[in-house]
Amino acid sequence: MSTNILKTDENLHRCTRSGSLSARGPIEATGKDYQWLIWGLGRCDGTVRIMNGHQKSSPRVGHGYDLHRLEPVSPVGVGRPMVLAGCRIDHDRGPVSHSDGDAVLHAVTDAILGALGQPDIGELFPNNDPKFESMSSDVFLTKAVDLMRKNGFEIGNVDITVICQRPKISKYKPAMMRQITTLLGCDGGQVNLKGKTHEEVDAVGEGRAIEVHAVILLLPQES
Repeated sequence: MSTNILKTDENLHRCTRSGSLSARGPIEATGKDYQWLIWGLGRCDGTVRIMNGHQKSSPRVGHGYDLHRLEPVSPVGVGRPMVLAGCRIDHDRGPVSHSDGDAVLHAVTDAILGALGQPDIGELFPNNDPKFESMSSDVFLTKAVDLMRKNGFEIGNVDITVICQRPKISKYKPAMMRQITTLLGCDGGQVNLKGKTHEEVDAVGEGRAIEVHAVILLLPQES
């Protein structure tokens, strides 16, 4: 009967095509050994590592959050025109921000970066750098998507919650979701977006701020 030798941090364990494996500690396996390991694995208290440059990636989950203060739009105040998910929103208040202040794209960007274990949006695109002033936030998201692909991942799905008392975003949702889908390079069924109020509680509920949460699942790209 064919036998594989699987090296662990503590001991050597044997795994056969028809047997089972009980291991303590991380397991290293190469090539066909990994497939045999999957067939024979009964219990492993550690992690499986694929050697020789064939490391098997696991799905990644990331959470992104953004909040912007809202002020009357210029010239009445210092707020920028409101843009969410790359779509212009008709409202008399807008974000106070260094870039265009698109809280949706900022949250999605940070969700991707978080899933990848990368620096956050504020580190990659600092708000004291003049070259990012008034910049469209699709630039930031496009950079995050490029990093995602270079690291061997693709979109599983993304779930976004926009929290603001005003304006109501329901009529803008289809356009916002289409834009996000385009920027992420995924199917429409992989993107969900919800609008919530804050029941007139605190700055968000009083219409003085907007906040966005985004949760994303990244999957290893199929080879």
